[in-house]
Amino acid sequence: MYDPELFDLQPLPPHWTILILMTGVNAFDYMVLARMIHFFLPARRIGMFKPSLLAKSFVLLDFGSFVVQMIGGLMATGTNQQQMNGIHIYMAGIGVQQLFIVCFLVLAVQFQRSMAQLERAGQLPFEKQNWRRLLYALYLSLIAITVRIIYRMIEFSAGYG
Repeated sequence: MYDPELFDLQPLPPHWTILILMTGVNAFDYMVLARMIHFFLPARRIGMFKPSLLAKSFVLLDFGSFVVQMIGGLMATGTNQQQMNGIHIYMAGIGVQQLFIVCFLVLAVQFQRSMAQLERAGQLPFEKQNWRRLLYALYLSLIAITVRIIYRMIEFSAGYG
């Protein structure tokens, strides 16, 4: 029998929704590249990173940067001096997040070079020749995340209010 109270879910506060959405998008990007490495590269690794280590590492690093951003955001609700300190902490969290994205981008470019080398050598099976579209979609997602980060840094660079 249907119990309406069983499905009476309360909406999440906006800051939690944004946290889940943004960590989800970033984590999705990290996992997509990890899966591409696993399925497309014969060595199943990029440098020292196995796909599972790559995904876990970047998801944890990204989550850490979001925690720093949340701490800064919470501090920004206090007095004037506390607001400025909170904004600086928030912007540091965003900067660290962008640093992780740049490091991830370096690994994605390494993957692209490895795939191009396999393709030139004729070692890429036919069913694996559509890798470029997925990689370009990944690049587009990383660009969108970077634009959001730049927007946030510009938005908060003048202070709060």
